[in-house]
Amino acid sequence: MNLGSEQGCEPALVICPCCCLSDWIMRIALVTETFPPEINGVAMTLSRLTESLRSRGHQLQVIRPSQRGEAIVADDLHITVPGIHIPYYPEIQIGTPSKKRLMSAWRTSPPDLCHVATEGPLGSSAVSAARALCIPLISSFHTNFHHYSSHYGIGWMEDRVGAYLRGVHNMAEATLVPDRNLICDLEKIGFTNLVHFARGVDSVLFHPGRRDPELRKAWGADDLTTVWVHVSRLAKEKNIPFVIECWRKAQQHMSRSLLVMVGDGPERTHLQASYKDVIFTGYKQGVELATHYASADFFAFASQTETFGNVVMEALASGLVTVTWDYAATRQFVKDGYNGYTAEAFLDDDFHQTITTALNERHRWEAVRSSARTTAEGNPWTKIVDEYEKIARAHAVNPAS
Repeated sequence: MNLGSEQGCEPALVICPCCCLSDWIMRIALVTETFPPEINGVAMTLSRLTESLRSRGHQLQVIRPSQRGEAIVADDLHITVPGIHIPYYPEIQIGTPSKKRLMSAWRTSPPDLCHVATEGPLGSSAVSAARALCIPLISSFHTNFHHYSSHYGIGWMEDRVGAYLRGVHNMAEATLVPDRNLICDLEKIGFTNLVHFARGVDSVLFHPGRRDPELRKAWGADDLTTVWVHVSRLAKEKNIPFVIECWRKAQQHMSRSLLVMVGDGPERTHLQASYKDVIFTGYKQGVELATHYASADFFAFASQTETFGNVVMEALASGLVTVTWDYAATRQFVKDGYNGYTAEAFLDDDFHQTITTALNERHRWEAVRSSARTTAEGNPWTKIVDEYEKIARAHAVNPAS
């Protein structure tokens, strides 16, 4: 592999069809500031992608901040760097700038492709290192950080944050974006080289068959109870008080109901103190999370800052009746009245009215749930990983070429 010089790199290689792509084992460096055991949509997505690619024989080197008490390491599977806490999210650490460390490791053993998944100090320094060494570089856009500023009283920083994000991503040969409408929005503010790359759902894990009467009983629900479930990080940008307001306002349309909040985050203490009638479960993962979904009946999700919304697909796979804004994953996969219910983004009154419509159409719920499940089954992770391989191979250096 020709690393070139720091003064300039050759254009990305065009892969010849005769290179036996199906047998090409890639060496990919995945750089991310969040990864399990942290619990969030980005960490879950990247963990799933890493596991799937490794199961296909590809070599994944994950570069991330070290967790509490974890030693700093550097080998073919992992490079960890010191982490620092970020404001409002004490449970998450971002990586410190590490350009020299990454350049040292990659000069000795360069990957075929560098994939920068987050835009923090670690991600930004990885972009610089990859460019300096002429390692092919792609990125992915997971979080609308520029929109978060208005939720934390620093709306005046939105343009500055957007400019920083644009600067990081526009250094890549391609930026993977999970929603086509988001691609249009990002292009309007100057992002370039955007490629659609959707998300899948594990419809074996998330399944209506995991419904647990004992869990419902523990919540205080009986057969006549409509259980609402909301799954997300408990943070300001998730619009959680509005969901609780919707649930309370909808009481007149339900003989009995409960609202279960699954997740944790910086707002949990405040929310739990403010809403004594809501059940807060904390973080759930794996089968336990899937059981919480399936044991509910109704899913309302009102976040306005999603790039995709993995929880929407998990709710569909679990056979829940969903009410969500018509954007991101919902716009891609939910047809109003067929496999869920959609409200015009972001009109509060329409969200309330959509909930009323859904609750008044209980005679259709069985068909809606069945269609939701069918939709989820049509979007497995295997299909998503197939697409990732195609994108990665189109940009990576093939050592055999």
